Amino acid sequence: MVGLSVSSAVVDLTPDHAADLGGFAIGPRKSTEVHSRLEANIVAFSDGERIVVLASLDLLFVGRELRIAIESAAKEAFGVEPDQVITLASHTHYAPMLDRLKPRLGDLDETALGHWCSALTSAFAGMSRPTGCNAVRRGTGESFAATNRRLRWPWPTAARVLGRKRGDVYMADNPDGPADRSIRVWAWTSAGRPLAVLWAFACHPTGFPGRNTVSAEFPGVVRQALREAFGADLAVLYAPTCMGDVRPRTGARGTGVRQALDLALYGPRPRPFSRPEWEAWSGSLAREVLAAIADKADEPIGSARIGSTEVAIPIARLVEGRCPTEDMICKGVSLPGLGRIVTLSCEPVSEVAPLIGAGADLVAGYEGDVFGYLPVDRMIAEGGYEAGGYFPAFGMTGKLKPGIDKLLRETGERLAAGLASGHQGSR
Repeated sequence: MVGLSVSSAVVDLTPDHAADLGGFAIGPRKSTEVHSRLEANIVAFSDGERIVVLASLDLLFVGRELRIAIESAAKEAFGVEPDQVITLASHTHYAPMLDRLKPRLGDLDETALGHWCSALTSAFAGMSRPTGCNAVRRGTGESFAATNRRLRWPWPTAARVLGRKRGDVYMADNPDGPADRSIRVWAWTSAGRPLAVLWAFACHPTGFPGRNTVSAEFPGVVRQALREAFGADLAVLYAPTCMGDVRPRTGARGTGVRQALDLALYGPRPRPFSRPEWEAWSGSLAREVLAAIADKADEPIGSARIGSTEVAIPIARLVEGRCPTEDMICKGVSLPGLGRIVTLSCEPVSEVAPLIGAGADLVAGYEGDVFGYLPVDRMIAEGGYEAGGYFPAFGMTGKLKPGIDKLLRETGERLAAGLASGHQGSR
C-alpha cells in the first residue's frame, strides 16, 4: 500500500429546459424556475491497490440506465467493478425524473437522462489528478430539524370511511417515533486542506415550497455552506441515511375550527413550509453541519485498506407480487478515514440501520436502482405508506413478506464477512 489518494469531479447538471420533475404521485410536473443548481459530485479513493468510487447525485433516484452508465464510465477510467462504485441519490423531489421504472412518480425526462449519462461519462475521463491524502477530519452533532412521519391516528376520518385511506397510520409529524438525529461529517485532507467531504443526515428532501421548481433542496444549502468554509471547488458527497420514514419537522396545521375540520376529513397532516420558513430551516441545518466539523483536528489515516463487497437479494424474498426491479443490491465498503459503509438500493426506514449495519460506521439508502421502501417487520403489521402503501406509485403489486428483520441481519453478517475475507460478491 502506497497511501490513500483522492481524485474528484464536480459536474453542474442543472437543466436548461422545462424539465419533467419526479417525486410526487400527483401527475406530470414541468419545472418553471430554478432555485439552486443540480450537481453530481464524484470522488475516487485509492490505496494504491484498490479503488472505490463514491458519487452523490442531486436526483430522486439514480435509476437503472444512469447507474449502468456511471458504472461503465468508472470501469473505463479506473478498472473497477460494480461493487466498487456507490451511486447515491440525494432524493431531492425537485429534479428531473430519470428512473424509467416509476412513471407514476413523474414522467421520464429523456433529454435530461441523455445529458446526465453523457456528462458523467465525460466527467470520469476528466477527473482531477490523484492527490495524496494523509489525514481525515471527523465531526459529529445532533439536529432536531427532522422527525418521524408515521403517526397512529385511531379516530375515524372521511378519507378512511370512503376508502381513500387504509389503516390508521398517517403521514404526519411524530416526534416520539424513531429517527436518526445524528449529523456526521468526514473531511479527507492533505496538509490541512480538505480534498473531499462526506456528510450524512436523515431527512426526506421534500420541504421546499415550490412543486415546479428545480432545487437541490437542503443538501444543496449544506453543500454551499461547506464550500464557503473549505473551498469553492470542493467535492461534497451527501449520504442519505435510513430516512424512509423521516421528514422535515414543520408541526401540525394550525388550530381551531379549520384544524378540526381538516382532521375530520383527512386526518393529521404536516404543515407545509413557506419560502422564508424553509430558508430559515435549511440554513439552520447547514450551520449545525458546520458546527459538527468546526475546530476538529486532523487525524492520521494510517495504513487501512480499501475493501468492497456486495450481496444481491432477489426481490422475490421481499415481495409477494410484482416489482419492476429484480434485486435489492446491498454493498459494503471499507474506506480509510471513515470505516465500514453499508448501502442499500431501497428507501430504508430508521430501524433498518441497526439490523443490517451492526458495527458499521455509516448505513445509507437510495443507492443505484431503488426498488421501493424497506420497512421492518413490525411496520408491515401496522400498515401505512412505507409498509406497502407505496406499491402503486412504484409500479408494484401484492404485499411485502414478513421476515425482513432476519434477512437484514443475515445480509449484514454476509457483508461484514465479505469485507473481512476480501470476497467481492457478484451481481
